[in-house]
Amino acid sequence: MDLLPTDEQDEIIATVRSQLDREFDLHALAAADGAAQVVDDALWARCAELGWFGLGLQEALGGVGYTLAEEALLFAELGAHATPGPFLATVLGGRLAALAGATDVRDGILSGTQRIALAEPHGDPDATAGATVSGTFRLTDHGGADPTSERLRDCRRPSTSSAAWDAEGSGRCTLRCVGPETGSTARSPSRCCATMSRTR
Repeated sequence: MDLLPTDEQDEIIATVRSQLDREFDLHALAAADGAAQVVDDALWARCAELGWFGLGLQEALGGVGYTLAEEALLFAELGAHATPGPFLATVLGGRLAALAGATDVRDGILSGTQRIALAEPHGDPDATAGATVSGTFRLTDHGGADPTSERLRDCRRPSTSSAAWDAEGSGRCTLRCVGPETGSTARSPSRCCATMSRTR
């Protein structure tokens, strides 16, 4: 069994590595430490143009049409370069939107115009995400994500981290940030522990 990358995969690796070396210089990004958004919109759009966000997604679903193997090679380079940005959340969000048939959401994610935050259950074994979203989640936002736009589209953004996101008049959705996570470094994404509840 040949486990070495193919010539085409080597070309993908070289392209990703070249882009990271040129655009994601860690010394330059260090100047953005502590900023709400480390990766600016123009740079994020260039990553989208290269097809990174839909690399392993089938062409029929709007992706580039490669496989999980090429996607894994992309993430290996991102990890080796300590690349900041919501790459995992974006790839997962784009795939989920595509499989759900939400083409407008998928297109926004894959084009880089819609930023994605990652929500993970946080100390809550009963947390659920489906037709009903409830429980306590850790929200990881690398900057620019709008959690009010889709699943929580009935909510309004809080003015402070301790405010509640309440549905405007509908009473269907609450998302309360219960405090920032401690121990984060300047280059770490914005994180908070939040409780949320919403039924579609």
